[in-house]
Amino acid sequence: MKRDRFVIAASVILIAFLLQSCGPVIEIFNVDQRIPAEFNVDFSERTITVFSSTDELKDSSYISRFESDSLIMINMALGIAEGLEANLFLDTGSVKVFNHTEADRANLDNPAYVRGLSFNSSSDLLFIVESLEIGSMQLYKVSGERGDGNAGLTYVSLPFIMDVGLYDGISGAPLLKREVADTIYWEVITKMDLNDEIVASRLYSSMYEISKKLGYSFTSRFFDTWLPVERYLYSYVNGSWGNAYRLSQEFKWREAMEIWMSLTESAVPVKKASAAFNVAVALEMMEQYALALEWLDVAEKSYPLKGLDGYKSILKERLEKK
Repeated sequence: MKRDRFVIAASVILIAFLLQSCGPVIEIFNVDQRIPAEFNVDFSERTITVFSSTDELKDSSYISRFESDSLIMINMALGIAEGLEANLFLDTGSVKVFNHTEADRANLDNPAYVRGLSFNSSSDLLFIVESLEIGSMQLYKVSGERGDGNAGLTYVSLPFIMDVGLYDGISGAPLLKREVADTIYWEVITKMDLNDEIVASRLYSSMYEISKKLGYSFTSRFFDTWLPVERYLYSYVNGSWGNAYRLSQEFKWREAMEIWMSLTESAVPVKKASAAFNVAVALEMMEQYALALEWLDVAEKSYPLKGLDGYKSILKERLEKK
């Protein structure tokens, strides 16, 4: 009797081991995922010019408020030009920067005026920094004057709003107008308690450099970006599964998908779900997010694979942003 019990227990353990060993292997890989541009503009074979809108040079480095500093505005325009050159792989200086008088901003509603700017600058696309409003600097002192020689800490915030327009020089019509609002933060470490005027003066040179970076970063909204992401596939020792995985490693997603689709005919639920999951991954790589979600539903109905819900959320987000 004792021997029979031992044999039954051993059989249960062996079956459990065999079931586990027949399960899918998870193959993890990294891929660069395309994030579409926020603004869809065709820059091919177009000459571009950037304008800032100022009447006179203003330098606010000596006061506690940056006001409408024209030097900062010009630097933002330079940053936009540099960003366009970098993203379009143009030579340095290919995108010219000019000044557009602030008094003539109202004329931008007149297509003839815009066409005149286009003619004078020999360009058919015009980025115009139409206005720049810089708010009041706020200081948050974590520690004031220190007599022990240790450094004091101050956080500084500076909000700004920049209006940028993109115009078609041929028609004179605006292609888009955007308000860029953000806040710049500094962490200031000092060994003495500084008044607001001194802090503002010392941060001006930093703001001058940051303003060019702000213009540069704005241009990224017109171009696709690539984000490294981690994905995984289910695989088995079987030859067809191995062949499909090797094809995926060569980014031959359509060929790999054809094999996985044939494997969804399997009578084993976990294999059918694994193949359907892989089909969904292949479709995502080909940016067919809606169809990928349908195949995840097939996988979900076949077998409760781990990670299905999380991956479904990712695909839904990708579909919304498409």
